[in-house]
Amino acid sequence: MQSDQKFSDGSRYKMYAFVGNKRDTVAVDLTSDDFDANLLIADAAGNSLARNDDSGEKCNARLTFVPPATGNYRVYANSSAAAELGEYHLSLARGRARAAADTVCRGFGAVAGLIEVGQTITGNLTSEDPQFTGDSTYFQRWILPVRANQAFTVDLQSDDFDAYLMLTRGRGEKLVSNDDGGGGCNARLVYTAQDEFHAARL
Repeated sequence: MQSDQKFSDGSRYKMYAFVGNKRDTVAVDLTSDDFDANLLIADAAGNSLARNDDSGEKCNARLTFVPPATGNYRVYANSSAAAELGEYHLSLARGRARAAADTVCRGFGAVAGLIEVGQTITGNLTSEDPQFTGDSTYFQRWILPVRANQAFTVDLQSDDFDAYLMLTRGRGEKLVSNDDGGGGCNARLVYTAQDEFHAARL
């Protein structure tokens, strides 16, 4: 959530405390359909002991941790990018539990930033941005936090290219798209959210 605390890189986190026994094996899993998960384990003073991101081909994070001593520890549920928000599932179990079945990141794309309803942003789409696999066009992924049942309009205008907008949720589930609804070569989306946290791709 936007109210959660931030690390120095701008990514948000929630911290959970647990008691670890010396030489026990602890399996920690963080899964999400909304963001690329990142896990951190620290001691009671906040000193980092272990970390896992899986930001290459996998979106879920997993750590197998053996506490060096019996005591209090912290686990941080974190996103891999500053603008990423959304729901997640965090589990902690003794022993080496089986990894979650769905661990493949299906085209999230890098996050360009966060845009809120009522905000206007000027950006630049370049050949350094990710490409759609189907047609090789470039895109940027923006996180759009909204409330359930909230109606909103997204406009994309450009003098340099034919604008296209797509609204997705979860792991790229397409909700609606628009090409020239904003007049001329500009795009416009009008939508009422069914739940929270959507990603707008342009």
